[in-house]
Amino acid sequence: MGFLLDKCTFSLLNREVLNNTNHFDCGHQDLNDFFKNDVLDYSSQLLGKSYCFLLDQDPKTIVCAFSISNDSIKVNFLPNNSFKFLFGDEAQEGQYTGIAEEKPVKTRLMYYDLIELVAK
Repeated sequence: MGFLLDKCTFSLLNREVLNNTNHFDCGHQDLNDFFKNDVLDYSSQLLGKSYCFLLDQDPKTIVCAFSISNDSIKVNFLPNNSFKFLFGDEAQEGQYTGIAEEKPVKTRLMYYDLIELVAK
């Protein structure tokens, strides 16, 4: 399937996980600092939830971490057409989200990598 699904366990990134794992290092200092120092406050203030994948061979190792925001990002300052579709087509998205095949997908799930914006 894939490395994360085959060799890792999905987990909520909470105090217990942080206390029982090594510090997460993704190579980006601001993100490392967020996941080390701010992630619990972010969650407790209901701004979003953070998750991680733990390596099955060594559960003290966080392989990746991410947060899902409970708010929207104002997009009027982002370059046009920089969003990417999360799924390749509407049929795939409908199957994943549980929308029946005969019903049209009214909106598409998209993402924008903010780190790419900073790098520009």
